[in-house]
Amino acid sequence: MPHEMQLVAQTFVECGKDWNIAEKEILERNVLQKMTKATQKRKLQELKKRCAVLNDEELMRLAENEEIKAFAFLSAVKTYALLYEFCIEVLRNKYLNFDPVLLESDWNNFIESKKSLSSDLAQKSESTIKKAKQVIFNMLGGVGLIEGKEHRQTVRPYLSKDFVSCVCRDNPKWLAAFLYSESDIAHLCEESE
Repeated sequence: MPHEMQLVAQTFVECGKDWNIAEKEILERNVLQKMTKATQKRKLQELKKRCAVLNDEELMRLAENEEIKAFAFLSAVKTYALLYEFCIEVLRNKYLNFDPVLLESDWNNFIESKKSLSSDLAQKSESTIKKAKQVIFNMLGGVGLIEGKEHRQTVRPYLSKDFVSCVCRDNPKWLAAFLYSESDIAHLCEESE
């Protein structure tokens, strides 16, 4: 939801970075263009949670229309450990090992390994896990980390120097979710100083 993330970030900034005022404004103006108040509130809570993990610089860049998809994805990997772990443990490893095709078995093996470590995840229904996979794969496609529906190819998306510098100043580890190796991250952050 990069466009919605940007709208929420813009409204938050316009409202003096006060969530109480911003929330009221977003709901009154139906900024998210949802049919019911309940849907508006549910979406707003999700987007607000994602905005909350961005630092001031990241939030301002998102609000100012700079690399919306990259900042929206950054907020998602900062918010959801499962997404971040899938990116670095599966996607990045495949990409760095020249194994570009993301298979169903990659997802299934990842989820099974996580279920053995998390009783909370182990208790989730198959339909919930299927929905999570659908949402995660849509996010990955939206930011350009995978291409194609049937034969998903892992791809490292283009990130501007400004975006990379911003992430380096916050925490370079987040660049791993964009398929950068540890040595690439160290080099990029050194260049951005």
